Amino acid sequence: MTTGVDVASWQGEPNWGAVRGAGVEFAYVKLTEGTGYLNPNRDSQFRGARAAGLVVGAYHFARPDNGNSPQAEADYFVGEVLRLGAHGDGLLPPCLDIEVAAGDVAGWCTSFVARLRQRLGRHPVIVYASTSFINAHLSEGWANANDIRWWVAHYDRAPGEPGHRTPRVVIHQYTRTGRVNGIAGDVDMNLAMRPLHDITGSEGDVSYEDAYNAIRDFVFNNRFVSMVDGHERNIVDYLRQTEKIAAETQAKAVESNAVLGDAYALSGGKSIGRLVAEMRAVDPKAVAEALKPDIAAVIREVLGDDNAKQADAIVDKLAERLGRKPADAPEAAEAGQTQGEQAQGEQAQGEQAAQAAS
Repeated sequence: MTTGVDVASWQGEPNWGAVRGAGVEFAYVKLTEGTGYLNPNRDSQFRGARAAGLVVGAYHFARPDNGNSPQAEADYFVGEVLRLGAHGDGLLPPCLDIEVAAGDVAGWCTSFVARLRQRLGRHPVIVYASTSFINAHLSEGWANANDIRWWVAHYDRAPGEPGHRTPRVVIHQYTRTGRVNGIAGDVDMNLAMRPLHDITGSEGDVSYEDAYNAIRDFVFNNRFVSMVDGHERNIVDYLRQTEKIAAETQAKAVESNAVLGDAYALSGGKSIGRLVAEMRAVDPKAVAEALKPDIAAVIREVLGDDNAKQADAIVDKLAERLGRKPADAPEAAEAGQTQGEQAQGEQAQGEQAAQAAS
């Protein structure tokens, strides 16, 4: 795990060489707020951090409380991202910092993320929010549906242990009163919970999406005999044939893909590139044991408590099948799609409204 900071106008002009020398490896820089505020130090902060060897990213502080449309705020942010060249390989994904609630927060954020992807032509997006804000206004289901990664603010907890912790959490902001050589005064401190090359998507020629697809195909090309009707199916086919969840099939398939893919990618601390390279050599029994808890959770959620025995039997049978070497089985059906800084708002209203600590 690596240490990072996030900066805004409050941090002025850091000595980025000293910051890097203190062991800080990444930095997020505030570019914009709402549709009318620009961090006056954004250019020097972004370029200075990058020149000193830090991995850098840009974030936008959202102001839905001002009545701004998400598309207008996204366009305002994108203008500065493009001008600075603040997105692409080797850079942290663009980040939406949401701390102020107004109206349909989840809908507002969905539209912002969609507009950001449309304008930049890239998929990865990070959303910054506190644990309490996620619980009150967003959710892990929302994150899965929009395929974002979390930067979670939660203070007074050990670094790397935010209150909201799932495979989608990649950064934990654990204090806003940190001290670092090269920065005058307090600064937000962050811990990356995955390797930076994974967060930036710079894993050689293997993208996160490519690795995700490889893991999905490996899992779903293993087939088992359904206990419902005795037909041979993979787990996605089984879910599709379960009458009780017919209306939720696609959502559950996407959710199971996300859980299985992220859980396997995190297992053993291996990088995405190494996982893909070793995919065919891995011991199927080890894979089955690693995946079994998450498969069990998904199947029990789908079938409900009333069918616990059936769920356990399916999990055991699936684990047994997954533990075998993949055979020349018919091609399995595809399922689903791959899918800040406690903003120290320079505007007085933003500063009063934003409270990241849970």
